[in-house]
Amino acid sequence: MKSILAWVISVLLAFTCLGINPATVAAQESIIVIQNDVEDDGDWTVGSDKHFFPDGAEGCKATAGKVTLGMANSFPQYGGKAFVNFDFPLVPGDYVVTIDVCNFDGPKDKNGVSADLAHADYIGLTVGGSKDNPGTLLTTAIETSSSKPRVKWAETKEWSFKYTFAENDPNLGSNIGFLIDAPTKGEFLNMSFDNLKIKAPSVKN
Repeated sequence: MKSILAWVISVLLAFTCLGINPATVAAQESIIVIQNDVEDDGDWTVGSDKHFFPDGAEGCKATAGKVTLGMANSFPQYGGKAFVNFDFPLVPGDYVVTIDVCNFDGPKDKNGVSADLAHADYIGLTVGGSKDNPGTLLTTAIETSSSKPRVKWAETKEWSFKYTFAENDPNLGSNIGFLIDAPTKGEFLNMSFDNLKIKAPSVKN
């Protein structure tokens, strides 16, 4: 389920309780958090009904909601593109994107060894998408940093991406989205995703 949290409101209330002028804080910082629990509720567009796995399947626990989004490089019903779009326009400033990644402890090959972590051609923000279209890859951003720690079998770690969009970015004003593109190459590799969060600058009136 999609949700946009006015994170700044709670922060300002906290500052008010501490006797700090919230107007001063608002002038310095105004952030919203777009959050998605990656559920099988129609928000995400996927290639088949095989992508969503119940909590705990193959050692991967849901970190938000009741399922995780499985992606693989093996067969078409498990690979390809999975994406979600939000009713929130791209604005200039700094973005921090986080998503939880798990390495399935299964299925196992004939030697009893689980598949290794899958790879994706693209994991990140998009712009201008729709229910049937993942949109345009946001290559115009400056990726200031990223963190994609190695994930062991049945382990979940947070991956993060930080971007900066300029005041003259050609995609400003178009709605943002998020895409995972795992190519199908017949490789015995898979992974799962959950708990997507996008910290973004608020839209200026």
